[in-house]
Amino acid sequence: MSLYNKLTEAWENHDVEAYWACFHPDWEMTWHSTGKVTNLNSMSAEQMKAIMENADIKNRRCIYENDDILVQHLRADYPNGTKDATMHVSLKKDGLLYRSETGVTSVQGYRRPQTKSTFHNFKSRPKGLTASFFGGTGLHF
Repeated sequence: MSLYNKLTEAWENHDVEAYWACFHPDWEMTWHSTGKVTNLNSMSAEQMKAIMENADIKNRRCIYENDDILVQHLRADYPNGTKDATMHVSLKKDGLLYRSETGVTSVQGYRRPQTKSTFHNFKSRPKGLTASFFGGTGLHF
């Protein structure tokens, strides 16, 4: 079973012990917002369990995983009304998460744009360049 699947299963079962078993003893996480570095001693099992029980995780997916890295993305809704999209990037050591960083974006009231990319709508794009994103096709150079 992949490390991503082990993490996900432990989270969904609110199993702190199984979740923490996926982390190297020397694991550290750097917070994108402050640069603060935390480790496994920064939070009690009770605090971790409360987070697991209160976060409503949606659209969780593994972007990429191999022996060296795990990249995952998720959306979390919290009881206080906060809604975040989070990218987790973790280096692995001995098959466990070793160094992690996150990037969090608030998605309060976010709606996916209904327009196509700037290139798609840009009338004077460079000759020979076609690029369409968000529902289009293309990338002809």
